[in-house]
Amino acid sequence: AFYTFRLKMQHARIVMQQVEVAKKRLKLDLGGVGIKSVPENAFEWPKLKTIWLHENQISKLPDSIGGLVELTQLRLYGNRLKMLPDTVSNLCALQLLWLQNNHLRSLPTGVGCLSSLTILDISDNPKLSEIPVELCQCAILNTLNTEIGRA
Repeated sequence: AFYTFRLKMQHARIVMQQVEVAKKRLKLDLGGVGIKSVPENAFEWPKLKTIWLHENQISKLPDSIGGLVELTQLRLYGNRLKMLPDTVSNLCALQLLWLQNNHLRSLPTGVGCLSSLTILDISDNPKLSEIPVELCQCAILNTLNTEIGRA
């Protein structure tokens, strides 16, 4: 039990260290660290340019992500997301959005407001049956991957 507690404490310390590094580097990298939720203070810096939260167990993003208006890259692939908050429509500088291999059921219609979006990967989301028509408003979107992997 002590060993498990110690590992959990080390894990929490690593996550908090990465959040602190994000303040200085404008990049938050918590990819593959096994988190189930986004730390409350992770989106406190509106100047963040890059967020990597891929290969975790995240099931929900906080609405506060919409305050990151300078964000250009968002890696969320390999999580347990069923939906995105409507506030993602505020991410007007977002260029690259990786959402593959989640449990998405829908995308918010606000994705059409992502005017800087060039790459959107929503592959391997088998419960995602429709793409909002508003996505056509993303004039410079040049890569849209919707493929469902074969078992």
